[in-house]
Amino acid sequence: MVEKIATLLDEYNHPNTEYGIEKMLETWSTNKANLIRVLSKHPNWDPENYRIVFSTDYERGFDSNAIDEFKQWVKSVFLEQHAEKCDGIDATVYSANMGKLETIQSCMDRIRSREASLTGFQSFMTFNYNGEEYSTLTQLIASMNAVFRAFQETHVKVCGVYITEESKDTIAKIVEFFNLLINTAEGNLLTEEVAEKINELFYLSHADKDYINETNEM
Repeated sequence: MVEKIATLLDEYNHPNTEYGIEKMLETWSTNKANLIRVLSKHPNWDPENYRIVFSTDYERGFDSNAIDEFKQWVKSVFLEQHAEKCDGIDATVYSANMGKLETIQSCMDRIRSREASLTGFQSFMTFNYNGEEYSTLTQLIASMNAVFRAFQETHVKVCGVYITEESKDTIAKIVEFFNLLINTAEGNLLTEEVAEKINELFYLSHADKDYINETNEM
């Protein structure tokens, strides 16, 4: 068992020692003592490898629709948890003021169509909407737009919500992971190639692992 674990750890460039693996197995067997005691009563129990050995022609089907549904759920939960609001701008207030401005702009168009003279334009500039002058509203909207543009420079919109670039990269990895499962899995198992791609998505590259190993050995 120790040799098998060491071989697997070496394959994925994880530093290990025989003593460390033995201590890990000792801790694991202590923590799982009750489970091992129950499983060991099975006639096909393999004590050397801590497993029950049997053969069967049963094969679990691969449901790509279920995985896709789960992917969409994970994505929606991630977006909900990582959605960010623009500091200094209340979406409701922003929307209300934009509505007021659009109403005034509509009035402007009607005034301009009737009066092409400067007098007509001036009457628009002093037009007020429920006590709020056009010039005041345009200044407010301009200020809000400036804050919002600054927010957009550091955030991206995904499925109707704003998240950071870092969160966008993370969700892209999550989606790619599930797509790999859906498009490349064979039966209920992953191919070695797909497993390696998943490792590349979420873990260090081999070069990084080699660097860490070299650093630890120094």
